[in-house]
Amino acid sequence: SDWEKARKSISIALREVSGDPLERDLLLLAGELELGARNGKGARDYLSRAAARGNDARTTYGLARASWILADRESTLSLIDDLLKQSPAHVGARVLRAAVAEAGGESPAGFEALSQVLEGPLRAKASPFELAEAHAVRGWLLLGHGSVVDARQGFDEALKVNPLNVRALQGQGELFMREGRYTESLTRFEAAYSASGSSVEAATYVARAELKLERVQEARKLLGEAIEKEPNHPTVLALLGQVEHLAGNLPAAEQRFRAAIAAMRPSRRDAVFPFLALSSYLSSRGHPKEAEAVLEEAKGKLPTSAALARAFGEVADSQSEWERALTHYRTALTQEPTDVATRFRMAIVLRRLRRFAESMKAFDAVAAGDREFPGLSVERGLLHEASGDVERAIEEFRLALAKAPEDLDLQLRVGSAYVSIGHPNEALTMLSKVLDKRSQSAEVNHMIGRAHMLRGREGEPEALRFLKRAVDLDPHQAEYHLYLGWAANEASQPQLSLARTEIDKAIALDHNLGEAYWQRGVLERKEARVNDALTDLRKALDLRPNRYEIYAALAELHEDRNEIQQAMQAWATAIRADDKRSYWQYRFGKLLSDHANGHDALSHLEAALKWLSDVDSKMAWVVSLEFYAAEALSKAGRKNEALQHYRKFLDVAPAKSPDRDVAEKAVRTLGK
Repeated sequence: SDWEKARKSISIALREVSGDPLERDLLLLAGELELGARNGKGARDYLSRAAARGNDARTTYGLARASWILADRESTLSLIDDLLKQSPAHVGARVLRAAVAEAGGESPAGFEALSQVLEGPLRAKASPFELAEAHAVRGWLLLGHGSVVDARQGFDEALKVNPLNVRALQGQGELFMREGRYTESLTRFEAAYSASGSSVEAATYVARAELKLERVQEARKLLGEAIEKEPNHPTVLALLGQVEHLAGNLPAAEQRFRAAIAAMRPSRRDAVFPFLALSSYLSSRGHPKEAEAVLEEAKGKLPTSAALARAFGEVADSQSEWERALTHYRTALTQEPTDVATRFRMAIVLRRLRRFAESMKAFDAVAAGDREFPGLSVERGLLHEASGDVERAIEEFRLALAKAPEDLDLQLRVGSAYVSIGHPNEALTMLSKVLDKRSQSAEVNHMIGRAHMLRGREGEPEALRFLKRAVDLDPHQAEYHLYLGWAANEASQPQLSLARTEIDKAIALDHNLGEAYWQRGVLERKEARVNDALTDLRKALDLRPNRYEIYAALAELHEDRNEIQQAMQAWATAIRADDKRSYWQYRFGKLLSDHANGHDALSHLEAALKWLSDVDSKMAWVVSLEFYAAEALSKAGRKNEALQHYRKFLDVAPAKSPDRDVAEKAVRTLGK
C-alpha cells in the first residue's frame, strides 16, 4: 500500500513507453493505482486514455469505480450496465452496484446484487478481494438496518478473507463508535487509513474518532492535510467546522459548515452530515429558527429515507426536544420497521419522557433483534434506575462491563451512568481508573467533578477542583461551565461570583441550555432578585419541561413571595415526577404543616424520612425534618413514633433552637 511510490514509478514507466503496445497495460495499472489512492479524477484520466486504445470490461469497470469515487452516481450506474453487457458474470460490477445501493439507502437492490456473489453461482468466480468487499458491503447494508450482530459478522468475514479491506475495517470502527468505545474505533479507522493509502475519505473516519477522544489538534492536522488534497470534500469541511467550533473560532466554524453544504453530494451516505452539523451549531448559538431552516433545506435537497428521518431525530434528541425526536424516529420506523438502531434511540427518548413501560417494550424489541446491541445494557440500567429499580440498574451496568472489562471508553460510559443514577462511590471507582490513563480528558475530569458533587458537603472541594479542570481543558463546552457554576452555586458557602460568571458563560455558549437558566434563577433567588429569578426559572421550564427540579426551585421562590397555592402546586408537580427526593418531601410536608393540612403533611414528612440518604443526613434541614415529623406524628396520635423523633431532634438540634422548648415539653408529656 505504498501508493505514492507506486504512482511515481508508473509515471516514469509511462514516459518511457509512449506508442508501445505495453502503454495500454501501464495506463490500466496507473488507473488502478489512482483508484487505490481514492483519486477519482486521476483514475478517470488514465482509464479514459486506456479505453481510447481499446475499450473492454477492464476499462469500463475501472471507469465505473472512478465515477463512484467522484460521487457521479448516474454515470456509475450507466457504466455498470455497460459492463454487465460486456461481461454478464462480472463479480465486481455486482459488488459495486450493491455499494451504490447501500450509499443511497436502497437496501433491497443492494442485497439482491450481493446474493448472486455470496450465495449464488458467481461465488466460485469471485476473487478473495471481491469476496471480502462483498461481505463488507453487506455489513454496511445490515448496519443501515440496525442489524448490528449480522453487520459485525459481515465485517469479520471480510477481514478473514482480506485483513486490509478498508470498508470492513471502517465498519468495525463504526460499530465501536456506536458502543462509545472510541479508542478501539480509532485503532480500526487508523488501520483503514493506512490500507487506503491515506485517502481523504478514510481520514474523515479517523478525525471523527479523534474528536470523540478530545484530540482536537490531531484532528485539525489530519483534516488540514485532507483538505489540501480535496478542497471541496463536504465531510472534511463539516468536520473542520466542528474543530473550529470546539476551538471557539465561531465565524470560521460557520463558514466551514456552509461550505460543506455547498459542496454536498446527494448520493453520499453521509450527505446529511453537513446539514446536521450546521443545524446543531446554530442551535447551540441560540438560533433555533435558523437551525430548523437548515433541516428544512436538507429535506428539499436529499431523498426521503429512513436514514434522513433518523438523522433529524438525533438532532432533536441532542437539543432535548424529545417529543419532536420521537416523531422523527417513528417516521423512520414506518419506512424501515426492522431498523433496530432507530428503535433503540426511540427507547432512550421514551425513558427521558418517563414513559417507562413503552421504553422497556422498545428495549425488549431491540434485545429480541440483537441481544448484544451496543449500549443496550447501559441504557436498560438507566431505565431501571429511573423507574426505581436500582438493583437491576446496577446489574445491567455490571453486565456491560463484563463484556469488555478493560475498555476505557466503556468504563467512562458506565462511570457516567453511575453519576446519572446518583451512585458517586461506584462512579469514582470506575472513573479514577480512566483518569489514570486520560488525565488530560476534559470529559473524564467533568464526570469526576459531578460524582463529587453527589457526595454533598464532603465532596465540595474535589467537585470544584475537577469541574474547574474540565473547563480549563475545554472552555468551549457549555455543559462544563454550567456544572462548575452549579457546584459553586450549591456549595455550603456559595461562591456566587464564580457561579454567576460560569453560568453566564454557559448561556453565552448555548442559549438553549435550560439547566443554565434554572441555576441562574436559583442564584438570583439567593441574591433576593425574585423577579429576575422568576423570569429565568420560567425560561428554564420552557426549554426543559421534563427537568422537574425546576418546579422545586419555583416552589421555593413562590414560598419566598408568600404565594402559598402556587408553591403547593409546584411542589406537587415536582414530587409527582420524583417522589424519592427527601428534601422535596420535607419542604412540601413542612409547607402543608404550616398551613393546617396535617394529614397530607405527615405522608410527605414520612416519605422524606424514608428516602433520607447518607448525604442528606448531614444537611442542616434534616434537624427541622425530625421536629416536623414528630409534630405530625403526635397530632396523628402515633405517640411512640413521635417521641422517637422528638428525641432525635433534641440530640442534634442547636442549643438555641426555637423549637427545643416545644420538643422538650412534648418528650415530658409523651414519655409519661
